[in-house]
Amino acid sequence: MRGQVFKQFETLALDRSHWPTIKLVGPDSADYLNRISTQKFPIDRRREDSELIPTAFLRANGSLVAWFLVRQMDSGFDLIVPPSFESKVLATLDQYHFSEKVSWRAEASKGSVFEFRYQREKPPIEMLFDCKFAFGNWKSSWQLGGASYESTLSTEQFKFANPEEARAFYLSCGIPDPESNYKEFMAPEVSAFESLCHESKGCYPGQEVIEKVRSYGRRPNVWVPLWTSMEVVFKSYESEVCFEKGKKIGTVQDGALDTFGGTVFLARILSSQLREKDSAPPVRCFLPGFEVEAELLQET
Repeated sequence: MRGQVFKQFETLALDRSHWPTIKLVGPDSADYLNRISTQKFPIDRRREDSELIPTAFLRANGSLVAWFLVRQMDSGFDLIVPPSFESKVLATLDQYHFSEKVSWRAEASKGSVFEFRYQREKPPIEMLFDCKFAFGNWKSSWQLGGASYESTLSTEQFKFANPEEARAFYLSCGIPDPESNYKEFMAPEVSAFESLCHESKGCYPGQEVIEKVRSYGRRPNVWVPLWTSMEVVFKSYESEVCFEKGKKIGTVQDGALDTFGGTVFLARILSSQLREKDSAPPVRCFLPGFEVEAELLQET
């Protein structure tokens, strides 16, 4: 929502040792992971054995299915998965299993529950809610007058008592023409994988997006986590992402409460949106315990 800045003000530390690990092994495991994820495997430059490599699964339209961390091992790969994405990663591996020389198994994980509080700054919309987050099964919600918001693993929806409430809500957020777009803002459930799979090509639905990005000679890090130390200026569907100094670096296309206890905005960084796109420095994004250097992309 335009003019509103999200800022995390309380979060509890999370040990990644509780994250489930999926062992991906076999002679074709590198090729398999290369075809269905945004990262290029095998890794094209020397890395430390213990280095965690962020990657993601995409849908055919380029939107996010799940993101996770990969550690390259002698026998294959360890996929270290945020617990809320475990079922989606396993379902994707199972559905797009086009090689008989690849197998996987999920390591037992310890569940845990933690609490966080989240606040939206600046009037007129001031919301404060508490949320208990159970791995693999969570729900958050808030109410403001006749408007309410509900979010689970598969749905995200604004609800209004009537069109007048919707109009008032949009106007208070500075969004123009609320009459024409408030119904569209009620997001449907995420589409099933089957409807997006190109079975005739035997590939994962996001592969067309991945290959298009690779055709520009760049690694397809289409989605990168952007923490809320950055300024996020909201519009109705897409959001501009700025450094604190106000320089625009890209467009947020998805946002979700995640297992770190904060909010991660997964952003597509378009180099054409920078003044000096040919010489622009990499975008620095931070995750607990390590740093990600995201490459700028050509606009597709």
